[in-house]
Amino acid sequence: MKESKEIRVLNIYIIILFAFAFIPIAGIFNSLIFNEYNVYLLSVFFLFYCIYNVSEVSKSLFTRSTIYIFLVFIVYAISMAVHVPDILYNLELVSLFCYFLFFVLGAVLFYNKEYITDLVWFLTLTYLFAYLARISMDLEGAIEGTNLSSGIVVISLVPFVLINLRKYTRNYIMYSYVLVFFLMLWCAVIGARAVTLGFLFFGVTFYFWPLITRNRFVYITYFLSCLFFMSLGVLYYIFFITDPDFALLSNSGIGILSKRVGTRLDIWVHLVQVIAQGDWLWGNGSNLKTGDLTPLAYLDFSMNRANLSSHSTIFEVIYRVGVFGLSIFFILIFSIWSFLWKSSGTNLTRIICSSIIMLIPICFSSTFLVFSAFHLRCAFVWILLGFGYGYTLSLAKMPKSKTNCPS
Repeated sequence: MKESKEIRVLNIYIIILFAFAFIPIAGIFNSLIFNEYNVYLLSVFFLFYCIYNVSEVSKSLFTRSTIYIFLVFIVYAISMAVHVPDILYNLELVSLFCYFLFFVLGAVLFYNKEYITDLVWFLTLTYLFAYLARISMDLEGAIEGTNLSSGIVVISLVPFVLINLRKYTRNYIMYSYVLVFFLMLWCAVIGARAVTLGFLFFGVTFYFWPLITRNRFVYITYFLSCLFFMSLGVLYYIFFITDPDFALLSNSGIGILSKRVGTRLDIWVHLVQVIAQGDWLWGNGSNLKTGDLTPLAYLDFSMNRANLSSHSTIFEVIYRVGVFGLSIFFILIFSIWSFLWKSSGTNLTRIICSSIIMLIPICFSSTFLVFSAFHLRCAFVWILLGFGYGYTLSLAKMPKSKTNCPS
């Protein structure tokens, strides 16, 4: 017992030393290591890893409808591609298959597991706070710059930090609230409004999880209600906002209070018209981008840009693959949510389901998860969803008293 404790302490020292060596390297080569296009290289490596290790879970994993819904979405997207002179436009279709591989990888890695390794957890935690410190050194620049991008980096990392807290402390619930609240305030200051709202959704879901999982009906209704009310909010924003320049406290220096409310309004008003005039049911082409669209001449457009880049997964998916494609995508996410009910009593599923709800406002107001420029960040989220799926697979055949035990 004493020898085991000594080995554990030694491992902690090694992890800390490794982290101190990793962070400066990651800082110097950050743009190279975390280049979004590295997702393609990593996918090749993980493909071979999955082939080598998938045998243990293949029967369970590949009999689940979620896998085939994912493949249907990919096949439909490929079938809806149109001829374009620039082959790079097809990369986002390749990325869909990469996300599928990362989802499967997550399921393989977390079959019969509930935590990530200590080394990966500590590196993630260290990188997260180093990233926050680097951005915070120029808060004014963060507020005026791509604050949503900074927020997406944070939300793609924080669930991995939360996963292991239960392993290290009895007060993991309290520390989870503290971390989420701190990150929500940070995102509010830099002006990442969608991410701030996402963290609020996460906190509410995490707090009320015992009530949400009281029975399956409430669990399913909660997910659908979040989507429904967020959709109503977007529709109200598009059709009823009359003063796009309104800001709560324009000189406050706090991002979400000083930014005007109409940062998406002109784009979405124009996109609604473009989608309505095009093939809104089947889509205009999965490898076409809203960023290539120009504002309509007969509608006012006051933004300092010459394109209609959607900044919304919903509008991007509808424009590319239509309402039909959006329906498949919704069914995919819903199937993951529905399946995770089988492990709803575990802390891992509590975190992952809270993360799914957190993604709702982010997907409504930015392009994320699919057809996104954040390829690597999307891959992190698909791995996370795979974690929950694989872990739930390992519990699916256990008695209900074990799989839904309080944690």
